Amino acid sequence: MKKIRLSKTDKAKWDEMVSIGVSLVTKHKWKSYTKHQRRFVRFVDMLLKKYGQTASLLATRADMMNRYSDKLPYLRKAYQLAETTRDHKEMVFTAHSLAEIYIFQRNLRNAAQWINKMKVNLGKYRDKFWQQECRELEEEMRTSF
Repeated sequence: MKKIRLSKTDKAKWDEMVSIGVSLVTKHKWKSYTKHQRRFVRFVDMLLKKYGQTASLLATRADMMNRYSDKLPYLRKAYQLAETTRDHKEMVFTAHSLAEIYIFQRNLRNAAQWINKMKVNLGKYRDKFWQQECRELEEEMRTSF
């Protein structure tokens, strides 16, 4: 399974949607953001139909969901797809999201599992920001339990 490339039109729309979302969040316009979030979800769903399931689209779709129980299957599938393409960057991002959810749910065993996966993938995708995020997750897990 290879990574997909969005068409120029879809890429431009994606960039616009992300830019609008970031702007609304930084300005704390939550009511507008909620409306935008629904539009973004519909757009991601259209991309999933058009391009098929990819790790980044599934992870993005999960990010747009409110309930953790709804996010988990999308994130697990995203991680699995990232493994098949050896996309260590996406594996780091997805493992981080999963670890955060399990820490919030106070599920030590699963949180530790995903933090370890994140650490392993940081061996291939070296990024100081995400290494710091991993350390913070470890610290949060130690202090939360």
